[in-house]
Amino acid sequence: MKKALLIKIAAGLMALVMLVPSVISCASNKEGTTTTVDTENLTPERDTAALLASDVYASDGLAYVLDTCERYYVKRTGILKRGLSNSNACEIWYLAAYIEMLAEAYKLYPDNEDVKSYYVDVLEKCLPAYEVNRATIRNPGKTYPNQMYYNAGRGSSGDFYYDDNAWICYQYIEAYELLGEDKYLEKAEKLLEFLWTGWRIKGGGIYWDKTFGGIAVCASSPVTTCFLRTYIITGNQDYLDKAEQIYSWLTKNVKGNNNLYYAGVGDPWQPSYDQGTMIYNGSLLYKITEDEKYYKEAKSTANAVLSHCFNVTGGRNDRKVSLKTNPYYCPWSFAWLMRGMIAYYDVSESLNEGFMTFFKQIIDERRGVLNRNKQYDPYLGTGCMDWLGNGRTFSSDDLVIMPAGYSSMLLLIAYFDVYQSQDILESNET
Repeated sequence: MKKALLIKIAAGLMALVMLVPSVISCASNKEGTTTTVDTENLTPERDTAALLASDVYASDGLAYVLDTCERYYVKRTGILKRGLSNSNACEIWYLAAYIEMLAEAYKLYPDNEDVKSYYVDVLEKCLPAYEVNRATIRNPGKTYPNQMYYNAGRGSSGDFYYDDNAWICYQYIEAYELLGEDKYLEKAEKLLEFLWTGWRIKGGGIYWDKTFGGIAVCASSPVTTCFLRTYIITGNQDYLDKAEQIYSWLTKNVKGNNNLYYAGVGDPWQPSYDQGTMIYNGSLLYKITEDEKYYKEAKSTANAVLSHCFNVTGGRNDRKVSLKTNPYYCPWSFAWLMRGMIAYYDVSESLNEGFMTFFKQIIDERRGVLNRNKQYDPYLGTGCMDWLGNGRTFSSDDLVIMPAGYSSMLLLIAYFDVYQSQDILESNET
């Protein structure tokens, strides 16, 4: 069985180049001209660099990441600003999206000192300011002492949310795999303990927040992801058991007849990031267990996304996937839809690149507008990319989650182009 999807970058890239040199003999650069790569006279390390250098999404993604860091992150204080016109520290969910962006950049550019510097700094200096320790959690039906979690606001302000903590847990798992330091895995496992305090004792599902008043897919699904990813690392059977328990509850209680997931029981909204995380979870469960039921679940939702996702543009009350809800969050939401689809492609019997092609077309249109205007600014421009922002342009006052999500989208497309799609094609041929 293959290793986990997101931990096989560097070695795989080198092996890929040697196996499929013809793939990169001709590629488009940023100006739209053609670059020829002589693969016969390059070392594996230079092959990898050439692949990335010739991929416009990779180069744009890296540039956008560094630009976002310069605009929003204050290294001196360890504060990630909410927006360019608002110097207040951002909420923890936005911080998770920012760290996610840096992790994606580090996977493709592990030797870039600026990326690594920002990545480590935000993990070591910024994130701890949101941490709460030795807390008692009073879930209806059970009390859990001595818990560690992250509040919504810096300095332990605000309330805690289970979905926010799931995203932070996910980032610690990523940090452990990318940086190799045990302290990040220890943080992830402490958060897993906390995340399970959100399990509804009678009825199932993960609560959304400290009020224990509602069960949400946006919490239950990423919690499942965290248990699965940590199981892959540790082999702890309890983590897999809990992941399967939550996943089973989700498929039985919030999956619609159209094979898309609702935001919660009785909530007609079917947001894009919930589809992405559930496709991701089903694909991982299939890779881990080889149980066909998980593959069928992932496939049904992946196909439903391809059928419904791009022709529905309404609001929260529409009974299909809405891509225009919460404009600032849309790029982040789409990035998770991409992760889910890439995970599904990794296990599917056939490769359908229609999903990634669709987003390439949107991003290419945006890049075309910028090139015509002779501008380079990830927060300006008109045209098709405005569709991502519900008719709003990327303005100087954008919340950090928008450029962070957009940067992740670019990097995920680059990952798919440079490595993942070729790996899938090669596997399917064999």
